[in-house]
Amino acid sequence: MNTQRYVRHFSGKGGPWLLNDNSTYNSEVHADWCVHRSGYGKLFLPKSEYILCDPPPLVERWEDVTSDCETFEDDGFSGVSHERISRFQSTSYAGNYRIRKLEHIQFGWAFVVERKMQP
Repeated sequence: MNTQRYVRHFSGKGGPWLLNDNSTYNSEVHADWCVHRSGYGKLFLPKSEYILCDPPPLVERWEDVTSDCETFEDDGFSGVSHERISRFQSTSYAGNYRIRKLEHIQFGWAFVVERKMQP
């Protein structure tokens, strides 16, 4: 469960700001929210204009592992493996790998193997 709290402008414009919950400014008695945003540092936002909101959705991050992959053929079955894990043969790893088809201007179509990065 995510215990971090976020605020956003009451108009809905702009992204959510992560509250600095270590700050006493975020108690009921202060007129400002104390937030932290990477690249900005600690900022104070007026509670009259910023309201508590849901956290931003998690964004899955994927890394290209195509250059580390090997292709194989076994009894007429062709596949791709990465670190000895066959994407096509093992359903336990299915959520951690994906194959994307990309259009290449010069060569036509290409396939890229990606592995989900851990949060």
